[in-house]
Amino acid sequence: GYTVVPETARMEIIARKVRHDQDTAVVDTDEIVSAPDFQTEVIQRRLAAEARNGIDTGEVVICDRSLLDNIAYKRYFGERVPPYLRQLAEERYDHVLYLEGLPLEQDGIRHENPSERDNLANLLKEEYTESYNDQLTTIAVADVEKRVKQIVNDIEMHTE
Repeated sequence: GYTVVPETARMEIIARKVRHDQDTAVVDTDEIVSAPDFQTEVIQRRLAAEARNGIDTGEVVICDRSLLDNIAYKRYFGERVPPYLRQLAEERYDHVLYLEGLPLEQDGIRHENPSERDNLANLLKEEYTESYNDQLTTIAVADVEKRVKQIVNDIEMHTE
């Protein structure tokens, strides 16, 4: 019953694949996500999606990913992280749930191998811990019902 902001990087990857398919050019996900403008486009898409879904209304809005993810990905690809982005990310969210990773499902969008996924997970956890340590809840790997119950309980506890 909560408003959810979808994963915007996934949306950007799909949009770029569609554009390339129309040009009959073959492009893989690695090529898309390592493009110099990719994170910038994802950030713009994320901010627009968050605004469109009411992040500033005081209502509970769940974001599948955050600006901190963009910071971690910029670091992963060796890109400079603009100070304004870190400041915006650190002031934007009231509480953060960090869901420990499940095995990757190869779906044509996800491109990381297990080693890359682990490296990114470490960067993500580092960013979330550094920026939101006091407002961070880690949700361990468990079956779907248990994880959902933990998530809902945590949201209810932090919105009372």
